[in-house]
Amino acid sequence: MKKRGMVYLLTGIVIGMLLFGAVPVVASALTVVLSSQPVTVDGSPVQVTAYNINGSNYYNLRDMAAILDIGVWYDETASTVRIESDKSKVPGSEPAAGENKDGAGTIPEGAFRITEYYNVNGKLSALGEALPANSDGEKTLTVKKGDIVVVGDKQYKVAADSLTLSFYTQPSSEQVITWWTDYMKDWLDSGDVENA
Repeated sequence: MKKRGMVYLLTGIVIGMLLFGAVPVVASALTVVLSSQPVTVDGSPVQVTAYNINGSNYYNLRDMAAILDIGVWYDETASTVRIESDKSKVPGSEPAAGENKDGAGTIPEGAFRITEYYNVNGKLSALGEALPANSDGEKTLTVKKGDIVVVGDKQYKVAADSLTLSFYTQPSSEQVITWWTDYMKDWLDSGDVENA
């Protein structure tokens, strides 16, 4: 009788877990907007682009490193992001906040930098993954007339009322720039964007 009671007890526990423990997971839509919250360092205001994703602010690590005067770089050999308090330990030079890697001009506040949406090897970054998906499952971002989109060292001003940018995983970070440069050339030809 004790064995039978134990079987019923275990069966009841398993059924209870199946009924009440397996709560369906519902993915909520993510809300991604440019953050309007001011940032200060040691009491002084600084300009930095931030994205508010479902109520939390996200900053570009390189922008924050430049503001805090520290070094940050990606060590491909170790597949690791390295942060150095001594900038002399960083191989090469990193751009200052708001500056392109090649130093070709300052990026306006609120510009959409395509490379921020990708990690190394062309995979989408957390920011890219947080973008809403269209009906085909592609990650998309809608930009409006007057917005600046930065691809590599080039800046483009949106001339159309709005454009939807679709983000895909690319084979490499170099392919990301090549693909988006070609994409922008098509939009230049159609008049949807203009050189900024």
